[in-house]
Amino acid sequence: ITSSWGDEGSMEFAHFEGTYNFKLRRDNDAERTLDVDASLVEGQMNIYIGVNGEKDLLLTVKGGESYDQTIVLDSKYSNERTIYVILESVGKCVNGDFEFEYN
Repeated sequence: ITSSWGDEGSMEFAHFEGTYNFKLRRDNDAERTLDVDASLVEGQMNIYIGVNGEKDLLLTVKGGESYDQTIVLDSKYSNERTIYVILESVGKCVNGDFEFEYN
């Protein structure tokens, strides 16, 4: 199950393998932060930030881990109204729940 609207995106799954992209757009002045709420039962998921065809690794979530944090993005994202959050599994992932909000 995926959802993406404006500055928020989410994905919840029983089984996932591959790549999924969220296009997040903020309307106000940049705080350069990304709120991340993520959990995974099995597997490994890499979370990247993408802008202008380039991507940077933001976080790796491994089976049994969960995160609920606000991440301050690198200054190169200061003027970016739109970013991509890219989820890439390393093999098969089981029971994942990922939520993002771009501020």
